Amino acid sequence: MSLENITGVQDLVLRLRSTADLDMAALSSEGFAAAPATIALSENIRVAFSPSQGPDRILGYAELAALGLSPLVAWRSIAERIVDDACDADAASFLVRHLHSPNLPRTIQIRVRAGVVSEWIAHPLLFSRIQRCATKVFGSDTAYFHVLGPDTVIASAADITPAAFRTDLPRLGLTTRADYFFHSLRFYQGFPVDSALIDPPTSGEDLKTPIMC
Repeated sequence: MSLENITGVQDLVLRLRSTADLDMAALSSEGFAAAPATIALSENIRVAFSPSQGPDRILGYAELAALGLSPLVAWRSIAERIVDDACDADAASFLVRHLHSPNLPRTIQIRVRAGVVSEWIAHPLLFSRIQRCATKVFGSDTAYFHVLGPDTVIASAADITPAAFRTDLPRLGLTTRADYFFHSLRFYQGFPVDSALIDPPTSGEDLKTPIMC
C-alpha cells in the first residue's frame, strides 16, 4: 500500500521493533523526518507503524505527519480501534490453543478477534487484556510472552528455555521469525519488559479453564 492509499489510522498496523535495529535505521536515514517514527515501550523494544497492506515497511515521521498524525496519536488511535473491533461489553475475546511438549512449561498460543496478534503486546490498552487472558488460564499473576512473528504470540506460565525454542516449538508447527522475535517478555505497568529486568515471579496454582477468555 502506497502512502497515497493510506487515509488514516484504519490503514495502519503497529509493529514491534528492537531498539538496536531502529537506531541503526535512524542513523542511516536522511534527517529526522525520514527516520522511522517510533515510541519506546521498554529499554529494548519500540513500536513502529506500517501500512496494513503491502510491504512490511516502517513509516517515517514525515509520512505520519502527512497523514495528520503524530506517533502518540496514531499509537493510541490504532489501539482504540482494535479494542472497539474486538470487544463485546468491554471484554475482549481470545482463542487459546494449549501447547503440550515435555520441555515446555504450561504454554498457550493466543489468537485474537481483531488486529494482528503481536499488536496486542504493543499498547497498554491491548497488552493489559491479553495479560488478563493468559493469567486467567494459568491461574497465576505471572505470564511470559513470546512473539515468534507478527502473527504468532505464545504465553507461558514460566520462562521457555532456548533449547525448547529450537526443538519443541517446531514440533508443534511453530517457528520463530529471525527479524521479528521477542521472547521472555513480562507485563510491567502495561508495557512489555524483558523478564531479566524483573524480579523472579512466584508460581501460581494451575487453573483448568475453557479455551475462550
